[in-house]
Amino acid sequence: MSDPNKDKLISAVYAATLAADDLDEIFETLDRLIFGSPPLAQREAPANPLPIHDDLNVSSDLSLAPELLDHLGRARDIQLRMGRKKPDTPDLQKLLDASPNPAVVCDHSGSILAGNQLAKTANGEMPDKISTFCTHPASLEQARRFIGEKTQENVLIEPGYLNPQASINTCILIKKIEDSSISGLTSQDAPTQNQFFFTIVNLGFDPTQSSVFQNAYDLTDAETKIAVQLASGEQIPDIAKNRKTTIATIRTHIKRIKKKTNACDIAAIVRLLCGISAGILVSSQFTQSQIDPINHAHLPRSIHQITLRDGRKMVYLEQGNPKGHPVLLFHNMPYGTVLPSAAILAAERMNLRFICPYRPGIGDSDPVRNGKQETLLNTIAADMYELLDELNIAKADLLGLAIGSVYALRFAKLYTNRVANMFAVSRSPIWRDEWFSQSPRRHRVIIRIAKHVPQLLPLITRTLVMLFDDDKAEDLARSICQEGGADLLALGNPETMDLVIEGNRLGLKQGAAAFREDCFLSLRDFTEDAQQTKHKFYILHGDQDVIVTPVQSETFAREVPGTELEIVPGAGTFLMYSHWERVLKAIKSRQNNK
Repeated sequence: MSDPNKDKLISAVYAATLAADDLDEIFETLDRLIFGSPPLAQREAPANPLPIHDDLNVSSDLSLAPELLDHLGRARDIQLRMGRKKPDTPDLQKLLDASPNPAVVCDHSGSILAGNQLAKTANGEMPDKISTFCTHPASLEQARRFIGEKTQENVLIEPGYLNPQASINTCILIKKIEDSSISGLTSQDAPTQNQFFFTIVNLGFDPTQSSVFQNAYDLTDAETKIAVQLASGEQIPDIAKNRKTTIATIRTHIKRIKKKTNACDIAAIVRLLCGISAGILVSSQFTQSQIDPINHAHLPRSIHQITLRDGRKMVYLEQGNPKGHPVLLFHNMPYGTVLPSAAILAAERMNLRFICPYRPGIGDSDPVRNGKQETLLNTIAADMYELLDELNIAKADLLGLAIGSVYALRFAKLYTNRVANMFAVSRSPIWRDEWFSQSPRRHRVIIRIAKHVPQLLPLITRTLVMLFDDDKAEDLARSICQEGGADLLALGNPETMDLVIEGNRLGLKQGAAAFREDCFLSLRDFTEDAQQTKHKFYILHGDQDVIVTPVQSETFAREVPGTELEIVPGAGTFLMYSHWERVLKAIKSRQNNK
C-alpha cells in the first residue's frame, strides 16, 4: 500500500471514530483502499446480477503493518473513552406535545399533572382533574374505573368521547405508565403510584387499519367493510340499505365475523377494531418516547425473563396464542424478535405460539463471557433447551430469521428430539466466498473486513452504534437497503420501519459485540452440519433479496437433500415483515401434513 493511500486509510479510520455522519463515503474509502474496488461513480451496472467470482485484491500487508494496527488501536481507544451517548430521559411532555389531540397525564386519583396545549379549557387553563378534561359521562366513568382500579391491564381503548357534543367517531385511550419510566411528572400525594397518559383518538379506519384487521382474522372484503361500518356507528338496517342487501344477509356476515374474531357480540367487534386502529395510530408515538413499546393495546404479546443455569438472565417475548403450537424464533442480527401486529393477531387465530428469546448480549439478555463462535453456538442452543424445559414444551418448531438459521441449525443438531420442524427466512446457513461481490457495498465491506481485517471490525460496528445513538436510525435503515427496491417498499410501512429501528436499538443496547459475532458466523459454511442433522429446513427466500441473494438458498437446497425452498415473489430481506402471511402459512401447512 502506497503512503498516500495509507494516509487516506488512517484518515478514514479516524473519521469513522469521530464523525460518522457520511458513512457512505467512509465505506467507499475503506472498500477502495483496502480491497481495491473502483469508486462507485466509475462503476457500471453489471450485465450479470449474480456474478460468481470476486476480485478481492486484498492488501497482503494490511493486517501486519504495525503503523496501521497502532492507529486502529488508538481509534478504538478513543471510542472507548468517548463512551456511548446517554439516551434522553423519557419525557412525557414530549409525548404530550406530539399528540395530535388533547392529551393529559394524571395520577391514580384522577388529578392532572400535565397536559398539552389542546387540553386546555376554553379560558386557556389546564384542567386540574379528568372530570374537567373528559365531560362525556360514559367515557368518564370508563376512565375512572380503569385509573382507580388495580388492574393488570396496561391500556384501555374503548369507543368514547371527551365531551357530550362530540359527533365524529373517536375512542378514548389511556396508557398506564410506571413512575420509574418517566421524568419530572411525579405526584406529591402518591409518588410510587402509577400515572396515566389519557388522550382521544380519531378513528377514520383508513385502508391500512382495515387491511391489518382483515389479514389478522382472515376476513372477506364484505366482512371487513361491515365491521368498519359497525365501528363507525352505523346500524344494521342502514348497513343493509347502503349495501343494497337484506338485514338477514348482514346478520349472517356479522355471525361469521364474531366466529372468526371470537367476539361475543357487536360491541366486542367494535372494541376490537377500534383497539387495532388506535394501536396503529399511536404505536409510533409511544415507541419514540420509549414508553413500553412492547405491549401495544389488544395484542396477544407479553415479555418475560428467566434465570439460566449459570446465573445469566434471558429475556423472551411470547406472541400469538399462549396455548398454541410452539414456534421457537431465532432472531436476525440485531433485530427481528417483535412480529408485525397483524402477524401476531393471525398467529393467535391460527393457534401458533411464537417464543422469541433475545440472544446473549441482545436487549436485556446477559452476554456470554468469552462467547466466540462454537462456544456461543453451543451455549445458545443449551439456553433454548433450558427455556423449553422451563415452559414445559417437549417439542417446538424452529424458525431462523436470516442469521438466526445458524443458531436454529445448531439447536437441531444437539437436541434433535426437541424439534418438530425447521424453517429459515431470508437466509440459509451457508457461505461461499464467490458471493462477496453479490452483496451491496455496505454489507460487502463489513463481511470482507470480518474475513480479512477483523481488527477493523470493532471500529466499524461501533460507528453503526453511534449512528443509532444519534437518532439517525431511519436514515441508516433506508441507506442500508438503498439497492433493494422491495425492502425500501417494505420500509414505507410505518410499522415495519418502527420494528426495524426499535429492533436495532434494542439489539445494540449493550454494544456491538453480539453483532460482530454474527458477522463472523455469517461467513461460515454449515452445509455439512445440515447434511448430518435429521431435520431439514423449509426455506422462504424473497426473489428480490439483494442483501442475501436467492442463489445462496438455492445452493444450500442442492447441497442438503431434503431441504425445501419456497421463493417468494416481490419479497426482499424484510420478508418476515412484508410477507409474513407466507411464513405463517408454511408453518401451519407443515403441522397439518404430519
